[in-house]
Amino acid sequence: MPEGVHPAAHPLGHVPVPGTLRRSEPRVMRVSHLRSCDTAALRQAFRNTIAPGRSLHEGIPAPEVLDAYEALSLDWFLREPSPSAIGILHDTRHEIRGYALVCVAPETFASWRRAALVRYFGRITPLLAGKRSSEAAQFVLLHALDHGAPWRRRRANVAGLPSAHLSITGTTPRHAALHAFAEFVDDQCRSAGFDRWLGEIDEPPSQATSIEALGADIVCRTPIRTLSWLRGEALDRLAFVRTVPRPSDEAASAPIAWIGPQLREPGHARPA
Repeated sequence: MPEGVHPAAHPLGHVPVPGTLRRSEPRVMRVSHLRSCDTAALRQAFRNTIAPGRSLHEGIPAPEVLDAYEALSLDWFLREPSPSAIGILHDTRHEIRGYALVCVAPETFASWRRAALVRYFGRITPLLAGKRSSEAAQFVLLHALDHGAPWRRRRANVAGLPSAHLSITGTTPRHAALHAFAEFVDDQCRSAGFDRWLGEIDEPPSQATSIEALGADIVCRTPIRTLSWLRGEALDRLAFVRTVPRPSDEAASAPIAWIGPQLREPGHARPA
């Protein structure tokens, strides 16, 4: 996820004059609540995180398995009403560049998740027989390992915390996007009466993370076997805990991510 070198002239790089933005210039992106008309785009963005820019080769896994996987991952957040929020990171062309799945009812979600896992395995068990059984079985095994191992190691430290799963497209500067997502999640958790939240994000093992710039504590980093297998590249799931800061007296109406050169120093400055 390449990012450029920050020019010294301005803390956010070149600020474009309205009407003069060129393809090579940075673009402003915002995190906003999911609209009903964006649901299909969110589902596509979720599928794109599984295989960005390409189609899964036939049989890995069966389409029905991916449908069940998507339902397990998104249904809680898309149902109405739900004690959750979905933040969409989009640019001025309204292209989705990432999303945050935020849950502010951890105990209720845990109960729903247990029932959802029963439904999930009920859907995929019949697919474990037949010509595609080996691929389906591989997916189920890897997903079970991903679901269980990290939580066994960190459950005591994060019990009862609200959570947020963050996803950022590969071409989006992570530093700015993470700050925008953090502010969005902070707002949801603050409104629900929480002062900390658990975040998760998937990234390559060799990638330098920007999580520390958020003032967050990394609590776990483990291989994410399912997505690594599907995408054909090694990926880790990084878990971190962030303390919700006090609200600013001049809070923006929506968090903004600056698409352009990376900030030289961590900060929360905003484009004018």
